[in-house]
Amino acid sequence: MQQVHNLLKNDLTLNSTEEVLKELIEIDSQIANHRGISLVQEFVAHKLKDLGFHFKWISNSLMDTPKLLHASLIKSPHFPSITFIAHSDVVTHLEDNPFRVDGKRIYGAGSADDKGGIAVCLSTLKSLLQTKEKNKFNINVIISPNEETGSLGFHDYFKEVGTQSDYVLGLEPALHTGNIISSRSGNRWYNVEVKGLAAHAGRFSQPHINAAHSLCLLISQLQVLNCEKSLRRLNVGSIQGGNGGFNTICDNAFAKLDARFSNLECREMIHQKLLEAIENSNLQCPYTSLKSETQFTIEDDCPPLSQNKRNNQEVNFLLNLISKIEGRKIFSEHSGGAADINYFSSSKGLLIDGLGPIGGGMHTTHEYIERESLITRSRSIELFLKRIQGE
Repeated sequence: MQQVHNLLKNDLTLNSTEEVLKELIEIDSQIANHRGISLVQEFVAHKLKDLGFHFKWISNSLMDTPKLLHASLIKSPHFPSITFIAHSDVVTHLEDNPFRVDGKRIYGAGSADDKGGIAVCLSTLKSLLQTKEKNKFNINVIISPNEETGSLGFHDYFKEVGTQSDYVLGLEPALHTGNIISSRSGNRWYNVEVKGLAAHAGRFSQPHINAAHSLCLLISQLQVLNCEKSLRRLNVGSIQGGNGGFNTICDNAFAKLDARFSNLECREMIHQKLLEAIENSNLQCPYTSLKSETQFTIEDDCPPLSQNKRNNQEVNFLLNLISKIEGRKIFSEHSGGAADINYFSSSKGLLIDGLGPIGGGMHTTHEYIERESLITRSRSIELFLKRIQGE
């Protein structure tokens, strides 16, 4: 790790980056705290304004959330477009995980997910833009106010920005090993409802259709879709139904299904299998021609993030940069979790995630980052971007 120590010894930005992270963490921006989320957005805008950025504040037309921040520094239509993406909302409350430094770690609510990523972004841009005349980029910074709940209401905007971006750099935390994320699974959420016919469980002469039985039959047929090797999963997140009693035949049942897939062909296959399972699981009343009825809605439909061969070369260059700076071998991995960057997948260029600091304990009261990675990751991104413009 000698390379890391030399870098930190000569780089005076560590303290200032930690101070930025401290200020971010000490704003309580837990999911339900809209005021706190807005304060984080305003804090980032203030820092970027000093670097010459202009701003758009995008309202959510689908639900009540704080506004999305889109900061931009546009120089020429002929320059490559770099888009950084991060988010200001966090899962835990500040009082449950306050800012504190403990040796080589910084703890705090959202320290890894995703305030550490914001701090890395600000540090990178501050250093990169010190010599403004040399920079031949158009830069966008997108800060979502509701990533932890899927960034619902902003997906179309992400796609629009993605089509205009040559490089999309996601600032979600690096994996605990230090590895970055070069591809992500997509996910589709299904709300499934089965309607049956209620009756007394002890009256054998009455018409009845058990919706819970029909739903169980449906789910049992979907089990064969799970394949770890193919990165394919159909998960039953929750099941509900009936009136809570023992002796009433269930007349309604509900399930939440989470499909994970590595490509769009796999998504379509899962969908077709679900349609077939629905057709084969509707049960008929033993006394009439009535059958159970199954309907579904799609709540979220997140595309997968994948790379092409050209992107693999650039990812390898970035991996070599990080490895050299940190003095250890860093790899890229697939992640089964979806993130905002998935919605930028219409981009014609490179998309890569996990460029935030190394951390752990996400979404818990012991969330942390490794202090040194604030600078090593910031420096790696800066050198990567300089390489893009030929320095």
